[in-house]
Amino acid sequence: MRHWAVIALVGLIAGAALGCAVFVALVPGEGPASLASAGELDMVEPSTMEYDDAREVTITLTLETGSGVRSPRAGILTATSCVPGQAVASGSTPFAVDGASVVALSTATPLWRAIAVGDEGADVAALENELVRLGAAPEPDGHWSWADVRAFDSRLDPVITDDDGTVPFAAITWLPAPDVVVDSCPVALGSTIGVATLVATFAPRITLARFAPPVGAVDGARGLVFDGEEFAAPSTGEIVDRGALDTLAASPSFAQRDPAQDPPTITASSVLTVPIAVTVLPPSALYSLEGGSGCVQSREGAARVSVIASQLGRTLVTVARPLGQVRVHPDTSVPCP
Repeated sequence: MRHWAVIALVGLIAGAALGCAVFVALVPGEGPASLASAGELDMVEPSTMEYDDAREVTITLTLETGSGVRSPRAGILTATSCVPGQAVASGSTPFAVDGASVVALSTATPLWRAIAVGDEGADVAALENELVRLGAAPEPDGHWSWADVRAFDSRLDPVITDDDGTVPFAAITWLPAPDVVVDSCPVALGSTIGVATLVATFAPRITLARFAPPVGAVDGARGLVFDGEEFAAPSTGEIVDRGALDTLAASPSFAQRDPAQDPPTITASSVLTVPIAVTVLPPSALYSLEGGSGCVQSREGAARVSVIASQLGRTLVTVARPLGQVRVHPDTSVPCP
């Protein structure tokens, strides 16, 4: 009898527990806070960011090859400082012929004659300007004077003018830039050389760079960025500034270019010099898209925006006023102002 009584008691307890569980399951409770109303879930707070409108461009290069330091006289090469990879600087004496030093000068107009006291011309002005750059001349006036003679002799020793103040043509070799990198040294010390013999060849030099301005780019001043360097990007698509071209030539991208490519190209990024502020929206928040504009709906109503770009599942726009929260799925029947 006791055995059956225990079994009955256990059955009653189990039944009561099951009834409680059913009761709890059927009584509705408060949902979690995350389950907000559909209207609230349909709203999103836009973010803002700085946008530089980076666009890849291909720069096509025009190279000057086969140039170098040429001897202005014939004779035996008795001294040379030629080392591949090192630069020849204007005002230095990179070699000597028959024991007489030759000075390298970077002048806007290559010197083509011996310049005597009283001479005038573009070559005289170019020589004076270079002496000024080297810190050794009075104000240039395009007229070779004894003041210029003294400046020449003080700065360019051991190459000096003749007793009558004439600059010896056979003592000067021309450089296309103040510093030019040597590519090779084709003449050995002690060799017999002639006038215009290449004593050192220059590494390829960029004389012009062209690129196509990116289509559809945001209006505004733009720059070119590559290998961590940036400089102004002319609206014409032609880079002629010597400093910019030398920066290109010194870049790792230029050094790693395919030597068989003709003409050679490098890739850069065209960016806005001053980034603009944009609002970031989900693509579904926009409607009535036409051309470069569309509409969004905020709690204040519909507002027109200008579409700048789309990237990584988001749309970048500019707005006339802060939007506040906007609808992710707007009512497209609401007119767009």
